Amino acid sequence: MPPRCLLLALALAACHAPAGDTSGDARWDPATTVVLVTVDSLQGSVVWGQADGWDTTPFVHALAEEGVLLSNVQAARNITGPALTSLHTGTYPRDHKVREAGEVQPTLPLISERFQAAGYRTLGVSTNLCELLHFGFDEAECARDPNDQEAGWEARQDEAAQVHLAQAVRALDPDQPLFAWLHLNQVHSPYVVEQAWYDRFHPEPYEGDLDVEDVQAMNDVILGLDEATEAEWRHLRAVYASEVRAMDERVRSFVAALDEAGRWDDAVFVFGADHGEELGGHFHYVGHGCSVYQPVSGLVYVVRAPGRLPGGLALDGWVSQTDLAPTIVDLASAFAWTGFAAGRSLVDEMLAGELDEQPAFFERGVNTAGLTWGDHRIVLSGTDGYEECGPYAQHDAAFPSEPCELYDLGADPEERTNLAEDPAQASRRQDLTDRLCAWVEERPWVGTDPMMEDNLIVRTCAAR
Repeated sequence: MPPRCLLLALALAACHAPAGDTSGDARWDPATTVVLVTVDSLQGSVVWGQADGWDTTPFVHALAEEGVLLSNVQAARNITGPALTSLHTGTYPRDHKVREAGEVQPTLPLISERFQAAGYRTLGVSTNLCELLHFGFDEAECARDPNDQEAGWEARQDEAAQVHLAQAVRALDPDQPLFAWLHLNQVHSPYVVEQAWYDRFHPEPYEGDLDVEDVQAMNDVILGLDEATEAEWRHLRAVYASEVRAMDERVRSFVAALDEAGRWDDAVFVFGADHGEELGGHFHYVGHGCSVYQPVSGLVYVVRAPGRLPGGLALDGWVSQTDLAPTIVDLASAFAWTGFAAGRSLVDEMLAGELDEQPAFFERGVNTAGLTWGDHRIVLSGTDGYEECGPYAQHDAAFPSEPCELYDLGADPEERTNLAEDPAQASRRQDLTDRLCAWVEERPWVGTDPMMEDNLIVRTCAAR
């Protein structure tokens, strides 16, 4: 047995099945086609046009009319490596041990490996975090070209990724069970104007000086060295929205290829993101790695499974990003999810039309953690808060978190008012803190993690 397979077998053998395990008799015939499409740095409010009223994703909207919309999915982490690994494993970073973008060696099996073991042909194409393609894919293509750094390179590489995966799908026997993953990266910074769509969102001429394609210029704004006007922030949002609109067309083209290959009508198809993006919100920050707030934490997912799930159902309760992998496996009905899973299948709740809301946990590094539950989000960062973050290529700036932050997302969706010291919120703060600390203090079921033994949250929870 190869070392990787042996490691996974030992890990699974060492795990007991959690309460949210997806197991038991399959409720449908096995799905022939299972497809997961993810987009890097995709802000949920822009997907749904909430921020400026722009029609940024008409095709994704159409997909939601054919399936179930999950409008509040809590990202497990605010950077790509841990977030995507959480999505693919159904576990949190504290479980799969992928903590940073460049350290992708998960200790738990990915959903691709599970489908591969069940006899599915597994195809993966990505333009970012290609390291995940090493796990469980029969055919994988990293469409990220380090030699192409001219403006618009992310759009070109996304197009190449979509075309490559579409060709690979068409080349298969249509009866061959398929699991495919496509990860797109265009809307990640640096932001580049997609002119045709930008003109729809920003018809008046932009007369400012902010070059959103210049990483250093954006860093200067983030660091407060330059001050952006409201007109410049609106310009940035319109540029970002133009790239989101281009992405929507790319997904439309990929789905058309699935249809042409005879794999669309009954496909289990899931669309979502690794994490979101700040566009000048908290601290005038632009990016994602330094934020635990709604633009980065709150994701939108669409789950389409004709004959298995209802169409046109919108569920706005909070769920975790770790719930998606068990849900996909449950919908596919090709095998039971056995072994370790931190998330739960949402299929029964989707069929019932109502979510059984449970705390959805998240991290910003090992020193900041939180949970979202109902209308509230709590963030805990140690007794003195925590300062660790700066924009890309800048390490001398900090975007601090307070020792405890509590927000009412219903009344304060932009999370501007910290209620942690509000006497009227004392019981809520205590309850959410206890729940979060119970999660922090729980030992991982697989392996050990010295990082969790000496960090601010652990010490704060131990001292409370």
